[in-house]
Formats: sequence, structure tokens, C-alpha cells
Amino acid sequence: MYNTELSKAFKLLRKVSGKFKSNNDIPGQHKFTPVCESWKKSMSMAFGLTHCQVTCIPSPEKELGNPKLLKRIEGDGNCWFRSVAFIVCGDENKYKHIRDTLASFIALNTNTVGLEDWHDSTTNSSTLNKLVQNTRSDSGNVDTWGRAEHNLALCYMLSTPVFVNESNTGWTKYCPTDLHIIDRTNKIYLVLHNHHYEPVLDVTDQMAIKSSHKYID
Repeated sequence: MYNTELSKAFKLLRKVSGKFKSNNDIPGQHKFTPVCESWKKSMSMAFGLTHCQVTCIPSPEKELGNPKLLKRIEGDGNCWFRSVAFIVCGDENKYKHIRDTLASFIALNTNTVGLEDWHDSTTNSSTLNKLVQNTRSDSGNVDTWGRAEHNLALCYMLSTPVFVNESNTGWTKYCPTDLHIIDRTNKIYLVLHNHHYEPVLDVTDQMAIKSSHKYID
């Protein structure tokens, strides 16, 4: 179940015309502005989780370059949810709480998040209920990977843009078309490589600069 404060926050979200904006962003179009500690503390409180501050020297504002510093996340099929849990409260092991909260949000806000026509091409049937069920931690199918629909729902749930980097396509942005409901100063950054999600803690200064990933454990 939701924390009361978070539930009230969800009710403030309005239905938007488009499902999401998903585009490969042009270098220099966005600044790298990851969520701050005050955002994490507020979200942790809303989720009913204990905030664990992570020791990581914040980088000055810069252009959104390539991922440079990542948080190492366990690859057990829950990597997307573990990554979000780490970003929200600093503890990836709270991923089951993220699963349950997001599943409930999707179920109760289908029209808001634009998922009423969610379609699973592998079964050729409308399976929104399946998405909700598989997202829950008690579904018996907790190895369901994070997918684009989860990025979109998370963006609405937290009213925070989500950026995902893939080596072949660069950055993809997920955010509601009603940009005025978005906190532009805090963004969630994830990297997807070899079917594995991890949080991005720092980036290179320019997209043209290539660098190998460094990790914190």
C-alpha cells in the first residue's frame, strides 16, 4: 500500500495527451542534473523507506555526456527495480518495495500513465493486468525485467524525468508531455548494457568523449 503522502502526490498528476516522449537527445540539449539529497530524503519518506546517504562527490553541472561512473547492481533479474531503489533511498535491497508501489500505481492510474493499451507482442493480447501482476514482488515472477513501460510509469509516479542510456542509441528521455508538472532540476539516469540496468552517477563532459565505466560498490 502507498504511504499517505505519496498517495496524495499521485492524485495531483493529470492525464496527458501523449504516452511519453522518447527520443535520442542531441549533445548539449540537456544538462546532467541527477536527483539531489533533499529529493532522495523526501522520496524515501514518501515511500516509507529509510534514507541511506551514499558517499559520492557530486559533479558540477555539465552537458549530458556518456555514462562514466555507475553503481554496481546485482544482476538477478531485478536490476531495474534495484537501480531505482538505490536512487530513491540508497539501498538497492529495497527493490521489492519499489516493485509493489509501482505495480499499485500502474493499476490505479492506468489512464494517467497512458498504459491502457499496453500490448505484449509475444502473447499478442492486451496484458496490462499481467504487467501489474509481474511487477509485484509476490507474483512468483520477480525476475520480470524492467521495461519501457516501467520507465514511463516511474516518471509519472515521481514526477521526475527518466533518462536511459544504451550504447547503440545514446540517451532516451521519458517524460510527460505536460512539462510544467515536472521538476526540471532533478532527473533519474540509468544505463542499460547487456540487458542489465545500473544507476548513472556521473557522465563525461561531452558526448564525443568515450570512457570505460567506473563503479562504486
